[in-house]
Amino acid sequence: MNKLGNITKTKSFSAFTSALLAIVLGLIFGFFIMLVASPSNAVNGFRTVLTGGFKRIGDVFYFATPILMTGLAVGFAFKMGLFNIGASGQYTMGMFFHSMLDLCGTFQIIFTGSHAYLQVW
Repeated sequence: MNKLGNITKTKSFSAFTSALLAIVLGLIFGFFIMLVASPSNAVNGFRTVLTGGFKRIGDVFYFATPILMTGLAVGFAFKMGLFNIGASGQYTMGMFFHSMLDLCGTFQIIFTGSHAYLQVW
């Protein structure tokens, strides 16, 4: 019992339970909104919300990857002390310029000391 008491008093356990509580309350609130909007389809709609992503897991990964990468980029910038509002624009421009490099042909990034050079041929 003492180990359980020590675990529940940690900061990480508190963060985990608050995130889990936010997810559960969001699902409950969404179910009530579906009940108000369309009571006859609320149960089927909620079942689709809970299990729909598992039927098309490839699409879930396809659409979630840009969001995850943008979140990682913003999290890294915040950790470094930078404040950045245009994360989605940065991601879009990064994809655009990388696509342009792919269309131009082969490219190589050369690291020398504190500088990085892009060589396209």
